[in-house]
Amino acid sequence: MKEENDKRNWLSPTAIWRRIKSIAQARAQLGWTGTRVFLLLVVATVAVIALLVAMAPEPELVAQEETAWEVNTMVAEPAAIAPELRLVGRVETPRVSSLASALAAEVREVSAVEGQHVERGDVLVVLDDRDARLMAEQRRADVEEARANLASLQLAGKDDQATLEHQRKLVELTLKDLKRHKELRQNSAVSETLFDTIERQAHQQAIALRQAEGAVEDFANRLAMSEARLRRSQALLAEAELAVQRTRIRSPYHGRVARVVVAPGERVGPGEVVVDVYDTAALEVRAQIPGRALATVRNALGAGTATSLPAKLLTQPILDASLNRLSGQVDSGTAGVDGLFRVQGGATLLEVGRVVELELHLPAVDSVIAAPEQAIFGEDRVYLVEEGRLRGVTVERVGRADGEQGERVLIRSADIHAGAQILTTQLGNAMTGLRVATEDPPEDASSEVSNAAVAAR
Repeated sequence: MKEENDKRNWLSPTAIWRRIKSIAQARAQLGWTGTRVFLLLVVATVAVIALLVAMAPEPELVAQEETAWEVNTMVAEPAAIAPELRLVGRVETPRVSSLASALAAEVREVSAVEGQHVERGDVLVVLDDRDARLMAEQRRADVEEARANLASLQLAGKDDQATLEHQRKLVELTLKDLKRHKELRQNSAVSETLFDTIERQAHQQAIALRQAEGAVEDFANRLAMSEARLRRSQALLAEAELAVQRTRIRSPYHGRVARVVVAPGERVGPGEVVVDVYDTAALEVRAQIPGRALATVRNALGAGTATSLPAKLLTQPILDASLNRLSGQVDSGTAGVDGLFRVQGGATLLEVGRVVELELHLPAVDSVIAAPEQAIFGEDRVYLVEEGRLRGVTVERVGRADGEQGERVLIRSADIHAGAQILTTQLGNAMTGLRVATEDPPEDASSEVSNAAVAAR
């Protein structure tokens, strides 16, 4: 080995240059007379170098062994798993009441505070009720007057009935007297003047009888008018009393105060908003359902398989929600449709307008595999380990699911069969054909997520 190294050093360019340089120095010492000798020496040196290079042994070629990358795998076990869809939504409610003043009055007291929880019937704002009470007193006097007029009319009706009976008797007497005088006139027992007087009295009694009959016949109309005036007065009194009650503005339901507009001492007019209240029992979360899951959600709600889809508010883990319906319109520039989630229980913990994160549980999907996030390369690619080498497979993302080992991505592909080894180590140089060395995969690596998800649904 030492001799071989010496020969290699002697044949190095540095060593050759040194020898040529020494020969050139020797030539300079010989002068022009030794040129031929110098050339002969150079030719001899080159010949010796070429001979030595040709006789040098060739180095042995050592074959480089291919590297096998240590990786972890999981066993593919397709199963029916319910995907979980992560959504971001905003809390809103269809029942928001803008409570307004019903009359022109001064604000006397404001007990409502923004954000305050109130019960149905709680007084929020008190208006000055003096004007309303004075009007109520006037309306009450009108009712009493109308009631007295009605009573007087009823008495007059009784008198008219009695007068009519007397007028009928008087007419009968007058007619008898007229008949007797008519017989006497035929016998010339009475004068024409007396007969005319008796006949005039008979006509007057007939007129009086007709007037009495008219009064009795018109009594029903006058009674109806009087009763109508009484009812009108009573309605005006009820309106005035209602105005008195409306000076105390109350909460229409169990809810929360969203906004207070007025302060004590201000004067408000009819229809002017004083406070906003929303119903906490009707809180909803509006979240957009992505287009890839829209068909599944529509089928679940429209096919009668479920009246609602369960969901969980991740922002408030103690609260549950359910997707009851989809919005009837799509905002411009969006591909999905808004879903309306009804909050169930504990809605007082949420505020209108708050942004929350929720998890929608979709119906179970057959033949999906629960894989860890690190098993996914890019957006839709996984690698199978077959005979110590990788093979890339394109998969479809179905959703996500939570299990004992954490969150899993649900994938589906016709090229992945039960028992296949799926790469779960993120390799920067992963490609089809790459040699790998696998460790023993954990037993039931994906079945824990699958079984847990199926049992939970």
